[in-house]
Amino acid sequence: GNIRREDVDFVINDFKYESNHELAKIEKTKNVIEDNIKNNKKTIVYFPWINHIKTIAGKFDKKLKSKIAVYYSGVEKTMKQITLEKFHKGEK
Repeated sequence: GNIRREDVDFVINDFKYESNHELAKIEKTKNVIEDNIKNNKKTIVYFPWINHIKTIAGKFDKKLKSKIAVYYSGVEKTMKQITLEKFHKGEK
């Protein structure tokens, strides 16, 4: 069925890159996440592969890492619940 969520926005942007596409995507994604954290915008980022999640998550300094949580099939059930609670509270 159709589900319409007025409180969820999707932003899909093309971007230009000069050299390695994968490295450019990683850097661009990192920059968007950093900007959203600095502007207190709760954000969910979808990645098609778990290794992408791990790669991006490893790119942030300690201060920003404290604002980020990962959630995917391999995360233990209790940690998923903690992540959801912290996301709803605006802590992650």
